[in-house]
Amino acid sequence: MIEEKNLAAEINEKLLLAHLSIVDALKLVEEHGSERELQAFRAGAASVAGHLFGLLLRPLWQTHPELAPEGLDMSPPSKKKGKR
Repeated sequence: MIEEKNLAAEINEKLLLAHLSIVDALKLVEEHGSERELQAFRAGAASVAGHLFGLLLRPLWQTHPELAPEGLDMSPPSKKKGKR
């Protein structure tokens, strides 16, 4: 992931703004779209936001935990019992 702290901080800011844009777009669809449009858009928005966090933000925060939102647990996910 991005090692240089200032670059990481700038990327973090832009990715968080991207997430806010997704949330704002979803609000627009909630206010002005049909229920069918909302369901489809919500599914896509959730997928994009999930990938944004899982593929970009989480690895960035693991490298630079000081950039992670306060209170966010950055420890590795625990392995579920019974799965190998």
